[in-house]
Amino acid sequence: MNYSSLLHEYTKAVASTDRLPSDNSRSVLMGLFGEVGGIMATVKKSYRERKAFAEYWNAMEEEFGDTLWYLAALCRRSGLDIRDVFPAVTTIEDREEIAEDTHPEAAVDGALLELGQAAGTLLQIEKLEEDIRGALRQFADRYLLALQAARIPFPRIVETNIAKVRGRFLEPEQEQLPSFDEEFPEEERLPAHFEIRIVQRKSGKSYMQWNGVFIGDPLTDNISNPDGYRFHDVFPLAHAAILHWSPTLRALIKHKSTNAKAIQKSMRRRMAAGPSSSRRGLPRGSSPEPRISIFSRGKPAFPSIS
Repeated sequence: MNYSSLLHEYTKAVASTDRLPSDNSRSVLMGLFGEVGGIMATVKKSYRERKAFAEYWNAMEEEFGDTLWYLAALCRRSGLDIRDVFPAVTTIEDREEIAEDTHPEAAVDGALLELGQAAGTLLQIEKLEEDIRGALRQFADRYLLALQAARIPFPRIVETNIAKVRGRFLEPEQEQLPSFDEEFPEEERLPAHFEIRIVQRKSGKSYMQWNGVFIGDPLTDNISNPDGYRFHDVFPLAHAAILHWSPTLRALIKHKSTNAKAIQKSMRRRMAAGPSSSRRGLPRGSSPEPRISIFSRGKPAFPSIS
């Protein structure tokens, strides 16, 4: 896929994740400026932490990806195609050298300062009705220079940002959620169907029953003003129902696997295989997510569970 097609596919993939007001460009401009600051902060931290900053590359990819998201949102509000504001190049490698100084830190510093200046120019624009195309093109050019200086492939930025924003802002399709433990022995899996009953007694303690058997410890809010902490078991239950994975619940029902290597291998394979394989091995018409029924009785529950 060439550079222009990649930008086109990116804007289509992330458009539905834009929850900011369509008639308010200031929030987008501030977001763009903030993400550029995030890139600079990450580089600053790498200078301080050096090799101890193990998440440097992941952090840089995320910050550059978020910057691209805000740039696409700004183009959308300006009525511009993002492909029209990026330089007409096929790949980032086609660009000339960024700086005469071959020291990598100097190249990154200079490129980021220019990117910050371009972001500042955009921030000064009062209305999008003004001719913003030139400022956007300047920013996009400096963005690519900064990417090249940081030695981060543009396709990688696109891929990781699409996965992040669609996973965070769009409702997942249940049938596409992976079942991480389907290769485990039956006694180590989360059952597809089970019932949980949460009972609150006169003492104020909350008890959880699994298919009629009490599991876990009785819980209280452990504070004079009730705050609902006694019902926090709903979190591992939600993890099991929605994420199809809950080490806490698996331990409570004695279904936890002791084979750490098998768990890691299964999770890596499931994630690499993608959504289409999530239902593999399930009976026809069955659902991969556990069905949990939760009941509460006794004193009024907080939060309400029914």
